[in-house]
Amino acid sequence: MNFKILIAEIRAKEAREIEATLLMLEDRGLQKIIAVWPNIELVQPIELEPKEWKSLWTYVKYSEEDVASLAGLDIGPTKVLLRRAIALHLIYPDGSVHPFAKSALQQRIKDILGVKK
Repeated sequence: MNFKILIAEIRAKEAREIEATLLMLEDRGLQKIIAVWPNIELVQPIELEPKEWKSLWTYVKYSEEDVASLAGLDIGPTKVLLRRAIALHLIYPDGSVHPFAKSALQQRIKDILGVKK
């Protein structure tokens, strides 16, 4: 199966699952991971056999050091936060983030900056 199609299907199924967003809103580290994730260079497969969520990540290569650097975190906490973000399905192996988590983070930024709707 095509990797991008598989991830799109997963995203579509999870779009209404918003509970993990609450954890993200209470954790500045997770917020930083979500904020930088789309900017991380990923090496992804083109084709693969349909797999479960956790095993999909074994096909994706990225630099934890780059994530730590962009997020302004030390490497140890970054590794823990990446594991949490992956397990909670807040970030996706194609470089995208959960749509509701993204919207919630964007709203939080607007609130902090005092931007009106």
